[in-house]
Amino acid sequence: MKKIIFFSITILLVFTACSTPSQEELFESSQTTALEFVKNSPTFVFDGIEETLTVGPVVSLSKCKNCWLFEIRFDSRAAGYGDRSGQILAQVITEHNAKVFVEDDEVTAALLDEQWDMVVQKQRS
Repeated sequence: MKKIIFFSITILLVFTACSTPSQEELFESSQTTALEFVKNSPTFVFDGIEETLTVGPVVSLSKCKNCWLFEIRFDSRAAGYGDRSGQILAQVITEHNAKVFVEDDEVTAALLDEQWDMVVQKQRS
C-alpha cells in the first residue's frame, strides 16, 4: 500500500512539473501577447510600419508574479491615434512608444506615447 501511495505521489509530482510552464516560457508567451496586442491595435493597423516594430526595455515587476511591462516602439505614416479613416492627416512619419503591461499572459493596461489609452482607445485624461 505504501508503494502505491509513493508511486502515485511521484507520478503526480512529475506530471505537475511537466505541465507547469517555466518562467522563460511565461515571459516569451507574454512578450508575444504584448506584440500581438500592439500589432492589432487600431493605430498600428491603420498605418503602422511593420519593419519598425521593436521591443525595447522589459521590466519584470517583482511585486506581481508573471507580470511584465513591455516597451514596444513603431513608426506610423501619419500623426494621430486609433483608426483615423476619413480624417485629414499630416503625412509625416510619427514615432510611437507603447508601454504594455501583461499579467498572467493578458494585457491589462497599455499606453501609447504617454497619452493614448490603447485598451479603451481614447485620450488619457
